[in-house]
Amino acid sequence: MIKDMADDEAIQATNDDASECKRYAVQLGYWSDPFINFFVKQTGRKAPEINRGYYARVKGIEVFVDKFLKLSGEKGQIINLGAGFDTLYWRLKEAGKCPANFIELDFPSITARKCYHIKKHKQLIDTLNTEEWSKILILIFFKKVRTGMVSVSDGKSKPVPMRLHLSMEVLKLQREDLEQAANHNKPPLDAKERMVQITRQKVGGLGLSIKGGAEHKLPVLISRIYKGQAADECGQLFVGDAIIKVNGEYITACNHDDAVNILRNAGDIVVLTVKHYRAAKPFLQKNEKEEKLDNVANGSSEDEWLSPNRQSGSPRCGHSRQSSNASATSMQYKKWIDVITVPLMMAYVTRYIFGTDKLRRNAFEVRGLNGARTGVIHCDDSAILSQWLKYITDNITGLTHLQMKLYNRNFGIGERIEYMGWVNEAVSNSNQPWQSYRPRFLALKGPDLLLFETPPCNIGDWSRCALTFKVYQTMFRVMRESENVDERQHCFLAQSPGKPPRYLSVETRQELLRVEAAWHTAVCSAVTHLKSKTFPVTFNGRSAGLTLEWTQGFTLSYEDIGETVWRYKFSQLRGSSDDGKSRLKLHFQESDSIAIETKELECSQLQNLLFCMHAFLTAKVAAVDPTFLTSTTP
Repeated sequence: MIKDMADDEAIQATNDDASECKRYAVQLGYWSDPFINFFVKQTGRKAPEINRGYYARVKGIEVFVDKFLKLSGEKGQIINLGAGFDTLYWRLKEAGKCPANFIELDFPSITARKCYHIKKHKQLIDTLNTEEWSKILILIFFKKVRTGMVSVSDGKSKPVPMRLHLSMEVLKLQREDLEQAANHNKPPLDAKERMVQITRQKVGGLGLSIKGGAEHKLPVLISRIYKGQAADECGQLFVGDAIIKVNGEYITACNHDDAVNILRNAGDIVVLTVKHYRAAKPFLQKNEKEEKLDNVANGSSEDEWLSPNRQSGSPRCGHSRQSSNASATSMQYKKWIDVITVPLMMAYVTRYIFGTDKLRRNAFEVRGLNGARTGVIHCDDSAILSQWLKYITDNITGLTHLQMKLYNRNFGIGERIEYMGWVNEAVSNSNQPWQSYRPRFLALKGPDLLLFETPPCNIGDWSRCALTFKVYQTMFRVMRESENVDERQHCFLAQSPGKPPRYLSVETRQELLRVEAAWHTAVCSAVTHLKSKTFPVTFNGRSAGLTLEWTQGFTLSYEDIGETVWRYKFSQLRGSSDDGKSRLKLHFQESDSIAIETKELECSQLQNLLFCMHAFLTAKVAAVDPTFLTSTTP
């Protein structure tokens, strides 16, 4: 089942909230944590109940972890699910309590942000030696790589099969390269340690055999790799590799049987630390009678990991083994070569034929900031298409959110970025009977709506945007399906006085909801920082100023004497009407009766005034009911 992206985001948002609460409680002295400030710089005041609750939670976990480590000793392993920005690892390290393994798991966007903070602060990374840091990185990131077969075309020619390789930061399209086994996966020339991840198969297991062990005064060596099985398909293991660690645990002092058991019980995803010994390969290739690396204790010369062409109890002879090796060398192997690499940071994804409102059937394309393009990626059915789109957009959203956080370090509170992402803008063309679409990068920053041709890649780019609109003077409206001008879905309108309206669309319903929520947040922030806005009007034939004030509401004053003629709270407004040109009627309810008082005005900036009124009223509603900002359009 594909989980809704909005649900994931709500869960991920709890990390920031929890981290801020812990930061504030530590600041007040509830407990000592010298590391939390590296992940959360500042936070607002929290209620005493929240501080006490987090104190109880943190201390409770510390007590249980301390008891667990006392019972398990150095063999204890801690797995922190949904770790977020938790600092338990560093606090244990500081106290001299180090488990054998400390594993943290969370959403890709959360772990990416945490890794960024760790790398940035010397106090955090210095506590990690090379071995520990490598282990943590593998545990965090290995689940992020996804592969699958798709077809790719340029939109005109026949699609060709390719493999899609998706990591957190990069999308690759790879083609298959057929080579003879003699040239396939040549062993490394150096003898450096390598870390290799291998996924156990249901049939065939790890797909390798081992020899050696401490009782023979030899390392545990890979003696055979079976064609088409896990070790072979990973392409990074070779006959003659010595296995030094399994999932971070040394096995160099293990005898043969112990090494076999460790490998058998290492789980479905196994991380091997190996080192190649070229001199060992000739010994491993000797026939069975000459072999001295066998396990004579149980009469088996090597432990097979279920090669499909050999059943349990089958006769083992040098002839059959040599035949198997001979046939293997004549077989062709799959090898994948990168053809296209597209960075996912602020990448553009679309299902539409570029520039049109025509939706491709079970196909999409991705374009990177560096100009790289995937071409049209075709999927077998809509379910596979939906999965790939979710995985890719999740990664792009996570990276964009991280970049947004980094940018916001350079901006004040009233200038923060609330949203960044690609939209498509409708462009009318007098030479064509239809309208075309062009990609725009939309950002909501402080009081401004910005539309870029290309995403801002540095701080200076933010001041060079050609299209800028004030959110409190712009009307944002989500289009109903019946109002869509063509086959483009998920559309909205942004209209500012004196400027042509902008008809925009996004790719998914979830993205539209994300834009709408960010818009309301940006409007509320802009109004609270603006505080008031005055418009020149005419009232009863005299020049006056109508002020929209955050705390007072509507205030009208004559220009010549400056005195207040009337004032009403925003909550007293019961309706308004206008002629679309300059005349405006405001209907207020008197505070001490049910009578409605109508005020007639003339304003040369009527549309500007109406949009600003809408912004102030939106902010007031949000101030009374904070859930308004998190609500979604039904």
